[in-house]
Amino acid sequence: MTPSERERACFEAGVEVGALYHQFVGTPVGPETTTSLERAIEDAGENRPDCGSITVDIRDDELLDAIEHDNGYTALDGSLLAVEMTVRRGETTVDATIGTADDDSLLRIVDIESDHR
Repeated sequence: MTPSERERACFEAGVEVGALYHQFVGTPVGPETTTSLERAIEDAGENRPDCGSITVDIRDDELLDAIEHDNGYTALDGSLLAVEMTVRRGETTVDATIGTADDDSLLRIVDIESDHR
């Protein structure tokens, strides 16, 4: 059975959030580098041909709480990330996020739309 366009779009969105998450988790980050790291993550995600848009926010308050103050930085983890992305495959658009729920990282699809009539 050939996957539908909708299934392929969801698969691509899952690949995109999973790859992005695993590529950047563990990156050293501090207050002086959050903006450049956010842009780097966005730029990396937008390189994928199906990625329509991506916004990344590293949560400043959580970052400051995670920093061991003797060294001024911490390793990026899912609890520090808020990511929204749109993946478009053919006439199907999938919105996906990286966030947290109950202190666990959560990668999920939040909406699927199709231009099919």
